[in-house]
Amino acid sequence: MSGQQTEPKRNALAYLSTIGLVLAGWYVGNDYLNLETLQTKLDMLDTQFEVHPIIFIGSFVATYILVVAFFIPGSFLLNLLAGAILGPLWGIIFATLAATAGSMLGFYISRYVAAGWVRARFPKKSKKFNNLLADGGWMNILMLRIAPALPVGLTNFLAGVTRMPTTHFATATLIGVIPWIAFYVLAGVELASVDSVSDLASPELMALALGLIAIIAIGRVLMRKLTLDQASRPES
Repeated sequence: MSGQQTEPKRNALAYLSTIGLVLAGWYVGNDYLNLETLQTKLDMLDTQFEVHPIIFIGSFVATYILVVAFFIPGSFLLNLLAGAILGPLWGIIFATLAATAGSMLGFYISRYVAAGWVRARFPKKSKKFNNLLADGGWMNILMLRIAPALPVGLTNFLAGVTRMPTTHFATATLIGVIPWIAFYVLAGVELASVDSVSDLASPELMALALGLIAIIAIGRVLMRKLTLDQASRPES
């Protein structure tokens, strides 16, 4: 009986380890993450998903939440994995829910545990961000999610030390992360189906790349506008 109870835990740990290794591999070097190696890892994860789908999805969501909450690079790779393994619809759904949950965890940590550290570590950004949310609130968080002018983790921490209602932050995050996640998830769907590197230049992926470039450009314009607006205000 005890063996049966520990089996799901072992499977979950194995899936978390595998996903973690894929994430770590991204930073080891380009040789590790060539097309053949990446697709081999995807095949392995896909097999695990088919055998234990609930445990796999739970492990994926837990990993995603921790990555977002603790400001760990790699959420984009998890989005690719979601598209390659879960498909476009469920990939977007689970990645969006996990990204929102991770953002909320970071928000709560900042507000109730690390508010003093956040203010001390980012004094100028905290003040500017508080003024920004006082003016626009929900809409400004939504814009920062759609066109991320700040790192996601930093946005979570800075929002946590403001007076923004939790429901407003959660709603803006849930809606705002969808376009960005959709790009990577759909790219992951394409990645799982290509046979050679040349196939990555498909019209679909080219359109996705242009979309990402457009989002990055909007984010830079937004950041510049926010910076200028804050700089033009008298100090209170």
